[in-house]
Amino acid sequence: MIICKYVVIFFFYSMLGFIYESIYSSINKHHWQNRGFFYGPIIPIYGVGACVGTLLFYDLHIPFLENANVLVIFLVGYLGSIVLEYTTSYILEKIFHAVWWDYSNKFLNIHGRVCLSASIGFGVAAIVIVKWLIPWVEKIVAYFPDALMVSLSLVFIFLLGIDFALTISALSNFQRNFNRIEREYTEKMTQLYDNIESSVVAKKDGITNAAGSFIEKHETLQGAVNTLNGAKQGIINSKEKIVTKTENLTAKQKIHIEEQEKLLEQEVNSIMESTSEIEKEALSRISEFKTEGKKRKITNSIKEKLRRN
Repeated sequence: MIICKYVVIFFFYSMLGFIYESIYSSINKHHWQNRGFFYGPIIPIYGVGACVGTLLFYDLHIPFLENANVLVIFLVGYLGSIVLEYTTSYILEKIFHAVWWDYSNKFLNIHGRVCLSASIGFGVAAIVIVKWLIPWVEKIVAYFPDALMVSLSLVFIFLLGIDFALTISALSNFQRNFNRIEREYTEKMTQLYDNIESSVVAKKDGITNAAGSFIEKHETLQGAVNTLNGAKQGIINSKEKIVTKTENLTAKQKIHIEEQEKLLEQEVNSIMESTSEIEKEALSRISEFKTEGKKRKITNSIKEKLRRN
């Protein structure tokens, strides 16, 4: 009968923990929160904790725990909640790769599985449960007939078995779907990474080839520029030579022209002097001869002399 009793109180405290957790979370989130691990309205960790408390403080009759004071009950609840929460969280995470509670943002937490404030809360709850709730439940259960106790325990075990099977099946399907999604995601990301890497390598090769071509063209252009600069310098040198020769030739020509001008000037002066003499002679002859025939003869004589000169 003791086993049946613990089955019944396990379900009672599990349901009580579900009600507490759901109401507390719903108030904080401002909408309904189902905090249960199973499909049914139970949270087994509360049932386990309450059963352990009933066993330690009442049924085992341990000397230093029987009629324990508030401090002892608090310490047992505080330390026991740390062990129970951390172990349960670790097992669930390793089996189902899921997290049902996370204290990472809480003060003094251990891997997000337990924290100081939650453990203190469980220690205070242990005082309430051990001092008031367990005695009240023990009195109620004592009134149950043995047949009712056995029947309730069998029904609860049957429901727990169905719920456990459905939960495991759902979590297994979820795990398989999660693994499939993760595998597909990994494959797509790997393919995307390979494509990006190939594109980067191709662009890098293209840039390298373009850089090589640019360098070759730059060298060719530099050679052409050097050739043009050389040709330009040659033209400048040739121009300087031509200018120098032109200046030299111009100086010689100037000297020659000056010499020619001097000779021409001398000839002109000579002609002018000769012409002056002839004109003087002509005028003197014309004054001497008054007749038309003599004037014509003298004129013809002057023209002949001018022609000869």
